[in-house]
Amino acid sequence: MAAIPGLESPIIQYSRGDARTLSIELLLDTYTYNSKEDVHKQYISKLETFLSIDGEIHAPPPCKIVWGLLEFVGVLQDLRKRYVLFLDDGTPVRARVTLTWKEYVPVEIQIKTTPRSSPDRRRIHTLKEGDSLWFIAYRAYGESRYWKVLAEANNIDDPRRLEPGKQIIIPPLEKGSEMQGAG
Repeated sequence: MAAIPGLESPIIQYSRGDARTLSIELLLDTYTYNSKEDVHKQYISKLETFLSIDGEIHAPPPCKIVWGLLEFVGVLQDLRKRYVLFLDDGTPVRARVTLTWKEYVPVEIQIKTTPRSSPDRRRIHTLKEGDSLWFIAYRAYGESRYWKVLAEANNIDDPRRLEPGKQIIIPPLEKGSEMQGAG
C-alpha cells in the first residue's frame, strides 16, 4: 500500500502506508463441535488465502469485517497461528489464530471525504457574525495558535472586534519563518 499525502488511508499497492489496524484473535475448534477434522484444512487454509496477492489489483484482497456494530474494511496483513490441541495421530483440532488487518479506503472515497484546503496557499475569508481569528486559524492551519498570523496579515489591532462582511486574507504559512512558530 502507498501513502498519499492528504489521504487518511493508503491506496492498495502493498508497499507501505499509515492506516488503522484491527487485530482479532479466534479460537478455531473442530474437536468439540465437528467431526474432529484437521483444523488447518477446515479453517486456517481458507484464512491464509486472504494473504495471497490478487493478480488484478496486485495486492491481497480487501475484506469487510462485520462484528455487531463494528465494520472495518482492510487487507489481511498478518496471520499468526498457535495449535493447542491434537488428536493421538498428531492431527491439529484446535488453534488460536490472530488476524491483523490494515485499513483500506478506496482512493475515490478518500478524495471525496478529505478536505482539500491547504495552508500553503493564500485565500480569502468573508467574516461572519460570531467568527473569531482563533477559529479561522484553526480551520485554515489546523491550530488556533496561528491567529496572530491572520491579525498581522490583515492589520487587525483588536481580534475581538471583527466586522461581519469584511474579507480577510488567509496567508500561507512560511516554513522556517517566525510565522510558523506564532503563538
